Amino acid sequence: MPQRDRIVVPNTARALALARLLVALFVLYLATSDPGESGFQAEMDDVSAVLYVVAALALAMIAVQSWWWDFRLTVAAVATDFAAFIVIPQYIDPVTSGFLAAATSIAVLIILNSLIRFGHRSALRAAILVNVICYGICILRHFGLMNPPIHMAGAPMGPGFTDLANDLRHLVFLTLATAAIAWFGKWTTFLPRSPLPARIAAPSLEELLDALLVTIQRVSGAAAGTLCWRNELGGECFAVSSGSGGSAPPAANMSCGIANDAAERHVLFDLRRGHALEQGADGRVRDYLGNLSDDAFLAKSGAADGMILQFTGKSGKGRMILSGFTDMHTDLLRLASTLARYTTYSVDMFESDRIGRIVAMSGVRGAIARDLHDSVAQSLAGASYWLRGLMMSPGLESSTVGNIGEAVISLEAESAEIRQLIGRLRAEAVQDQPMDVALEAMREMEVQARRWRISCVLERCTAPLVAGELVVYEIRQILREAVGNAARHGTATHVTVTIDRVPGSLKLTVADDGTGFPANATGVIPQSLAERAMTLGGRVLVDNKGRGALISVFLPGALFR
Repeated sequence: MPQRDRIVVPNTARALALARLLVALFVLYLATSDPGESGFQAEMDDVSAVLYVVAALALAMIAVQSWWWDFRLTVAAVATDFAAFIVIPQYIDPVTSGFLAAATSIAVLIILNSLIRFGHRSALRAAILVNVICYGICILRHFGLMNPPIHMAGAPMGPGFTDLANDLRHLVFLTLATAAIAWFGKWTTFLPRSPLPARIAAPSLEELLDALLVTIQRVSGAAAGTLCWRNELGGECFAVSSGSGGSAPPAANMSCGIANDAAERHVLFDLRRGHALEQGADGRVRDYLGNLSDDAFLAKSGAADGMILQFTGKSGKGRMILSGFTDMHTDLLRLASTLARYTTYSVDMFESDRIGRIVAMSGVRGAIARDLHDSVAQSLAGASYWLRGLMMSPGLESSTVGNIGEAVISLEAESAEIRQLIGRLRAEAVQDQPMDVALEAMREMEVQARRWRISCVLERCTAPLVAGELVVYEIRQILREAVGNAARHGTATHVTVTIDRVPGSLKLTVADDGTGFPANATGVIPQSLAERAMTLGGRVLVDNKGRGALISVFLPGALFR
């Protein structure tokens, strides 16, 4: 996988542990290189430095082996650094500037540790604390209140503000350096520029979730993932999976396992060892107190270790499980926050665009209703009135009168349908009126069979389906257009329709026995069908099936209940 396509998440816990070991070795070198000493001596500075090296080595081994124990020992590691900062530097002979070098090295390590583990505010507090301690030690040593007293050039120095001022200048430099480190951490992050795309275009929510999961796996390095989203508007769950090690169950038969009052949190887990940490909305990492063995969604994903992301957007709530990481560490929880925000932003923008299209189309429907009433409806009514008058004319043959009568009946039928269309376009809250999808589809097929004098059959509807009036109207218009195209352009004599539920969608299939689509036009979707499907957030696929055409319309499952 190209490096530029991934967010490289450094293991800062491991890096800190190795940095602590290097600082401890440096301090040991300073302690054992005092003038007058030849190597290690059983003195306070040498013994303390050796103990610090042993502790740093143990912490480094733990950081390499177990992210769980590294987190558990975080406070102990910081306490070790503070103890080393207080004890060791005051016993190092200043002739080699050992006091300043050791103090600065350990102080910077403490501040970086606080910055990465607890945030920039804790790093600022640590910077203030270490400098207060350093000032205190300096003053006490200068006035002979701590042993041994300060030596310059091998000679003991008594109290004196000149030498104290010189040391204070060094300490001011240490203060500024540590404060700059803490301030810099506030405006930077351990993550480089994200390769996540700004927007993902998808015709439906299911396809958007699938594209999001694939993208997140690519940039995070996870081998497998499962994403579930519960839309607050429809109340239905959508589940997708990608990679090895898990499969998403059908959305209609599952729950995301998200409580209505669930807070945003992310969990790093290892089911084999029973370890789990969570990061709450405040960004703090703590022990996870829940029971992952009772999580049905996690069990169905098949993940043994990885991350659980739980997030809330304006349009719904979601959970994501990522597994198969080559290196597990607590910094993945920071990446989880970025991925959660990206997911909620993408879904919220998709829903916002969809609602915006519906609102815009509502205004367009009103304008179309007025135009239809003032032009087409009035023209049809006028033509019907004129033909009825023509039928009363004397001298017309009976066959002519019969043909005019059929034309009048046809015009009045079209006029009634136009009036019904105008009523639907003008209706408010049409989606609040539930209708039986199968019944309305059957009625439309009967109407089209009479109109085109062909056989139209609703062959199968797998389950009782109820949808809003606007949705049912669009389905009837899709059927009307598909049957009309089959009769006009394909010279079909028989059309069959099937309605099936598939995971996350409703599939509407229209098949005919006509000439089908031209060989060079396979895959070219009729514009009217495509626009009506996109209005509902769906898509259309077309193909030839031996003799005849095959049209498949996929609509979001959240529209039906």
